[in-house]
Amino acid sequence: MAAAIIPVTPAMNASSLSVSECETIEPSVLSATFFIRRKEYSVYLDAEKLVWERTKSKNDRNSVLIENILAIKSQVRKSSSVSETQQNSHSSVETDTPSNIKQFTIFYAKRVENSSNPNKWRNLSQTFQNNDIQVCQLWIQTLQRQISEQVARPRRLLLFVNPYGGKKRALQIYDGIVKPIFQLAGIDATTIISQRSNQIRDFIMTQSLEHFDGIVCIGGDGTFSELFNGFIFRTLKDLGYDDITNVDEMPKINDKQLIPLGCIPAGSTDTVAYCLNGTCDVRTIALNIALGQVNGLDLSSVSNQNGRLLKFYASVMSYGFLGDVAIESEKFRWMGPSRYDYSGFKKLLLNRGYDGEVSLLVDSFANDPLKGPECLENCPVCETTDEPNQMTVIKNTTEIIDDKCNNHERVNAIDDENQPAIHIDIHVMNAKNNTKENTDQCQYVKTINGKFFMVNGANISCACPRSPNGFSKFCHLCDGYIDLILVRHTSFLNNLRFLLAMSSGRNCKITDLNHVEIYRTKKFSFKPTGIQTGASTFNLHSSRVPISNSNDTKHSSVWNCDGEVVLDSDISIRSHRRLINVYRRGMFNAQKDAVVNKSEANIPCCC
Repeated sequence: MAAAIIPVTPAMNASSLSVSECETIEPSVLSATFFIRRKEYSVYLDAEKLVWERTKSKNDRNSVLIENILAIKSQVRKSSSVSETQQNSHSSVETDTPSNIKQFTIFYAKRVENSSNPNKWRNLSQTFQNNDIQVCQLWIQTLQRQISEQVARPRRLLLFVNPYGGKKRALQIYDGIVKPIFQLAGIDATTIISQRSNQIRDFIMTQSLEHFDGIVCIGGDGTFSELFNGFIFRTLKDLGYDDITNVDEMPKINDKQLIPLGCIPAGSTDTVAYCLNGTCDVRTIALNIALGQVNGLDLSSVSNQNGRLLKFYASVMSYGFLGDVAIESEKFRWMGPSRYDYSGFKKLLLNRGYDGEVSLLVDSFANDPLKGPECLENCPVCETTDEPNQMTVIKNTTEIIDDKCNNHERVNAIDDENQPAIHIDIHVMNAKNNTKENTDQCQYVKTINGKFFMVNGANISCACPRSPNGFSKFCHLCDGYIDLILVRHTSFLNNLRFLLAMSSGRNCKITDLNHVEIYRTKKFSFKPTGIQTGASTFNLHSSRVPISNSNDTKHSSVWNCDGEVVLDSDISIRSHRRLINVYRRGMFNAQKDAVVNKSEANIPCCC
């Protein structure tokens, strides 16, 4: 028989192959009978999945995708006097002698069924027994080859552990959950325990990273921010950009050349980890990393009033209430995560408003931030490769170019002192035909003046266990847009309603509140009005903005950037699509799961 890929059918199963055929043929389909817990099962393997079905009961059927198999280990089958529990234990004797192999165990990840959170996964194992040594040898070789072909899986990881974040359980999380999973998957992890602020950034900025397939941190949002800021600035530095004074001139970074970054939650809120995986379950996220579940992620850049790039953020940039909470909570770090509740309650009672001017780029190509779809696993919005915006912005023009943009007059909409004034100053033309046609494709800058309780630029939905819907439920991870949430300064009760809607989202959503507005934009800027702010200097070798000596009067605030404080008030923010690759599977997609289950139901019987 010639060496070729030959399907193994029920009429010619693996047990009928000769030794020479087992060594030369790489079958596209394998079918054989194995014993699982002393019961006979028909087992089927192709390039995508492994299925095992009870021979005498069609209701007992299980399957796992090859991409979800962590490892396979061959074992010597013990005598029948040995208990079944001992046979399936990890203490089973392993051997390098193929002639002794009569069983093997697969270790795989599976989504937790009938769970309150369908995004949770668990690592399981299953042992297959067969007295035919040739059959076991063929199946082991085929499975090992298929696992080795999962090229996205990391083999060498650089792992940072922040033992001081959140409830200070990062070391326990690593030793008890993460390390065993990585060892099972055959991952060589170089572990560094951080002892000071910016140590992670300093290491990434100065050390060689070429030997690593990915970089992961165990910590909170601030730890992950330090990681990806160090990584991006290191990449820019390698490209010859030590200091960027215009973010629009930042070089294009090829996302396929960037090694993936990962965040295992061990912080106070863990917003980023929750949005990337739909859960803060450590075991689930460790499995996603071990299996090489990689996708892109937008980052947003922050520049000061002089245009100098300060840093990037992944979750939210918030001015006002959350900024005050961030800077106030620094005094109470000894309280752990409870410091945010305490500081938040104090600031809520003050009910401060902050005068400012927001300018945002309105883009008719953007999806409606108040409507779906949600960003789920294999999101079609995030997977599009083309840039939706084909418009050219014309600044300071006085010519009417697009009728839909109405006219170039300054439009003031002021109902009372708390109602922001809205100005439209910039018009556009269609970049392709340079005419007034296609009036649906309109892009312009809207300027809003007013008094705000909060100004939030959400790079992701910002959902977390304490706020299931986050700031913007329909915000996407990789679409190149920011959701700008403006919360006007009104009454204490309205602010309380807003916070309650954020925490529950059951009886009331923030979009139902009259004093909340949500815009989807590629970039926006903010500057406080009625106060004087001092300018800070920027140092590329620091991921945090230095404290500046300012003459701010009361009722000025600071920015909360991924849980860290940025003291520059006058800033510009821009979204950068797919700036980094991250380990994430995405939120559970019920429709996709139904399609997978339906396809598995159509698998032909292998007995």
